[in-house]
Amino acid sequence: MNKIKPWYPFIVLAIFFLVLSQINKTSIQLHLYDTYYIIKGSRWYVALAIISLIPALAYFFTNKYLYSSTITWIHIIGTFIGIICLRCNWYHPELRPIPNPHGYPVPDLPMEAQNEYLIAISVIALLLLQLLYPYNLLRGIIKHPKG
Repeated sequence: MNKIKPWYPFIVLAIFFLVLSQINKTSIQLHLYDTYYIIKGSRWYVALAIISLIPALAYFFTNKYLYSSTITWIHIIGTFIGIICLRCNWYHPELRPIPNPHGYPVPDLPMEAQNEYLIAISVIALLLLQLLYPYNLLRGIIKHPKG
C-alpha cells in the first residue's frame, strides 16, 4: 500500500483552485490607500493554484531530507486549517466568535478594527506555522547529512 505523499494535498488544492478559476465569474475589489483595484476572480484563483504548487514542489524535492513525517503533517494540516480560518475571518464575519466571552476588559473597537485584528492574528499565526518546514528540513539535513 502506498503512503500518501506530503505533496499530494497541495496538488489537489491547486487542481481545486484551477477548477474554481473556471467556475467563478466574480471579481475581487481591493482598496489600498487611494487606489481601488478590481481583480478578476479567475486570475485570483490561478494565482492561488500557482502558490499552492510551490510547497508541493518543495516537498517533492526535499522529502528524503525531512527529519520527521509528524512535523511535516502538522505543517500541512495546520496550513490548511489556517487558510480556512483566514478565509472565514475575511469573508464571513458572522462566523466569528462573540468578543470578550470571559469578561476581561477589552476596549470598545469598531467592527472594522476587530475584523482587521482577527485577520492580522490569522495571518501571523499562519506565517509562524510556516517556520515548521525550514525547521524540519534543517534538522533533517543536520541529523542525516548523507541523505
